[in-house]
Amino acid sequence: MKKYYLLLTKLICLGLIFVSCEKKEGEGGSGNIVGKVYKIIDDGAIESDSTLGYYFVKDTVLACDEDVFIVYGDNEYGYDDKVSTNHNGTYKFNYLNDGKYTIYTFSDYGSGEKVAEVRNVEVVDEGSTIVEDIYIQDGKNVGYCGIIGSVIARYEEATRPLPGIGIRIYLKSSNGTTIEDTRANDKGEYAFAKLEPNTEYIIFAESENGKDEGFEASSIKVKTGNAGEIVFAPEAIPVFIY
Repeated sequence: MKKYYLLLTKLICLGLIFVSCEKKEGEGGSGNIVGKVYKIIDDGAIESDSTLGYYFVKDTVLACDEDVFIVYGDNEYGYDDKVSTNHNGTYKFNYLNDGKYTIYTFSDYGSGEKVAEVRNVEVVDEGSTIVEDIYIQDGKNVGYCGIIGSVIARYEEATRPLPGIGIRIYLKSSNGTTIEDTRANDKGEYAFAKLEPNTEYIIFAESENGKDEGFEASSIKVKTGNAGEIVFAPEAIPVFIY
């Protein structure tokens, strides 16, 4: 019996030693995590070409001085450490034990909302573990969408309708509040960006009815699509210039 208890005691001690020697995720090891962050800037500029049609112009740049966060293992109570990207968008976490880690940084939406861009990483031995590149969104148009349309002008001296070049176009919400205005380009086309997704807007232009007769508005209703999409107005806005 005495030998049995002695053996049991040794096994328990060995088990405790094993547990105490088992390293959890965190600092104290010889591994490191390295990655790079890029920033996709979208401020709402719209262009077009024969292949892509209309699209938001976005610029991808290296994300310098951007905070990157790390979570050790299954920690559910916040991040364990953070670093900032250097001049070429690179970040590095040093002296890590083997195990699973979560890396993240944030996209900044036009509404002010921040959305985490996450990468899951496993450190399995000494040396560097390379993380898949992280792309974050930034700009006043991120999370929003746009509308493209056209204006047709009927001039008193013209025999047919012409593109409404330079005509001022107004955008307002469905409750009647005017939000912004723009002018039609040299093709009679207009564009609005930074609009709420899946929302109905009223777009209108004013016809000139004569020198002393004031103005009369012609309007259409357009509903935007999902975030990041550009929709086309279902019809041209007619204006009359006398």
